[in-house]
Amino acid sequence: MKKLFITLMVLVGLSLTLVGAMAAGNDDAWEFVGKLAGKTPEEIAELRGNGFHMGQLALDADKLDEFKAYMTERREAILEQKVADGVLTQAEADALKAEMEARSADCTGDGTNQALGGMRIRANTSGGNGGFGRRGNR
Repeated sequence: MKKLFITLMVLVGLSLTLVGAMAAGNDDAWEFVGKLAGKTPEEIAELRGNGFHMGQLALDADKLDEFKAYMTERREAILEQKVADGVLTQAEADALKAEMEARSADCTGDGTNQALGGMRIRANTSGGNGGFGRRGNR
């Protein structure tokens, strides 16, 4: 029972840490995709306020591959930092990276796979959506 509790606490901690890192770093991702799509910062702010997906913006600009490569690099850097900080083991980071790569391959950019977490790093093993996206596809 104690091992289960410790495992749960570690997973909760990892999830919160990764969510915080992703939320804090989304501004640069929006800036990147905005440049790809030729949008001004004001246009990006309006799109964000209206719930527009970054992937949709990249898809509309026919730059989805560049967007996916950028997002993959960002997430890999986050994982590397978490390993360096001792938050994750290398094995945990490798498992998350493999999951992220599989999600990236399935990413269509239109937000339809957000119920599965999209390209996001999911640090839980319960099979849920990791706190991201909607329940159920459009």
